[in-house]
Amino acid sequence: MRNTTTIKQEFSKVPEATRTPKNDMTSQCIVADANKNKNRYPDVLPYDDTRVILNAHTDSKDQGNDYINANFVTVGPAGKVSQFIATQGPLPETFNDFWQMIYQYSCPVIVMLTHFDNAKASEPPLPVLHIEYPEWPDHGKPGSPDVVREILRRLYHVLSDVGPIVVHCSAGIGRTGTYCAVHNTIQRILLSDMSSLDLIETISDFRSQRSRMVQTSDQFLFCYQAIIDELDELLVRSNQ
Repeated sequence: MRNTTTIKQEFSKVPEATRTPKNDMTSQCIVADANKNKNRYPDVLPYDDTRVILNAHTDSKDQGNDYINANFVTVGPAGKVSQFIATQGPLPETFNDFWQMIYQYSCPVIVMLTHFDNAKASEPPLPVLHIEYPEWPDHGKPGSPDVVREILRRLYHVLSDVGPIVVHCSAGIGRTGTYCAVHNTIQRILLSDMSSLDLIETISDFRSQRSRMVQTSDQFLFCYQAIIDELDELLVRSNQ
C-alpha cells in the first residue's frame, strides 16, 4: 500500500459536494419549518432526488408529512451490489419515522455505528438484523479494520433486490459513508468491476447522492486499509 501521507493527500482530490439541498430541491419539505426538529444537524440535509420518501402520515400531528433525513446511495449494477439507506441516528422526534422506513422499504439489516442511547425504543415490526458497532469514534476511524470486515462478510449476500441496508451513525455521513465505501468497493471488486479501484470516484459518486460522505482523511485511509486487508485474506483463502 502507498504510504499514509500520500493516501491522505489524495483525499483532498475528492470533490466537495457542489450541490446544496436548497438549490437542488424539487420540493420544499426538506427546509419546511415542520421538519426542522427532524434534522440532527441543520447543515446536514438530504438531497431531494435521492431522499427516502415515507408514506405520508394520516393519523398524527405529522399528517401528510413524508420526510426523514435519509438518502438512497449505491454505486454499481443494480441487483448485483447492495443498496444503502444512509441516515442520521434517530432522534426522539423521529423514532416512529425511522421504524416506518425500515418496515416500508423491507430493510433486512441495520448497521449502527454509534452508541445506543434509548433503551426504551420499541421493537421493529418485522425481523431485522441489527448490527451495533459503538466503538467507532465520531470523525475518526476504528483502531483496526477487523470488526468492519467481519460485518462485511456477514452482509455480502444482501443485494438490492432483498432490500436496502440501513447504515447510520450520528449525522449519517462520516462513519456511514466510510462503511458504505468499503462494502461497495469489495462487492464490485468481486464482480471484476475495475472501476471500483478508483476510491476517489466511488466516494465522489456517494457524495452526489448524500452530502459529505466520508468526512476525514483518516476515514479515507481506513477505507484503503480495510479493503486491502480483506482482499489479502480472500486471496489467501482462494489459494488454500
